[in-house]
Amino acid sequence: MMFQAQSQTQTHTLIKHRRLVEDKLMAADLNISNSASVYFHIVDQHNADRRRLMQPTQVIYSNSFPHSDWEDSSVMRGKVGPAPLIRVKDMRGYDYEQDIDTSRMTAQERTEQRGVPCACEIIKCCLAGMQLTSDDLVVVADIMPNRFAELGAAMYELQKNSSGPDLVYHGFFKNPGQASELRGHMAGHLLENWWETHVDAGPPVRPVSSTENIALPDLKVAN
Repeated sequence: MMFQAQSQTQTHTLIKHRRLVEDKLMAADLNISNSASVYFHIVDQHNADRRRLMQPTQVIYSNSFPHSDWEDSSVMRGKVGPAPLIRVKDMRGYDYEQDIDTSRMTAQERTEQRGVPCACEIIKCCLAGMQLTSDDLVVVADIMPNRFAELGAAMYELQKNSSGPDLVYHGFFKNPGQASELRGHMAGHLLENWWETHVDAGPPVRPVSSTENIALPDLKVAN
């Protein structure tokens, strides 16, 4: 899926970049003719929240196969959602280096966070109607991950609470620093939500004294 940019982007810039991307997609024998709209809803919406509740997108698939399984997806009929959009006051992150908090975010910065429940609903809408089983594998490639990897966290939540297909997430970064920052965030997320209940974690242990060293297992997030 390729989301279209927000309305704050200048028209000539939007058209230039859009045509560049479309030319490269068509050169790779990808079908870009199918468009869809993603609809959102906000629980307890504040009157000052003017974010759009619809965002256009393009559903792109390969022409290299005589029949693509994605053609059976309900998203091919042109509608996704309604998905629960995160409230501005619930958005994560205060950047101390740039002195940015959620109360002073620009419109573009606010649209970068949709929330994990919203990402879950978008993924489920994309897979609906495909008759996938536990023997199938779904790989999601995120070419523009935000700083909190909402799509990756959504894949983790869906995999944890579902008996459906195996879900694999890949996020691609141009800046190595962003990848390092996000790996640390995801490692903390896994430790908080997964490690304490895992069979290999063992019982919680409190050191007897500050000088006592306890051997802990090495937990890593794969690159």
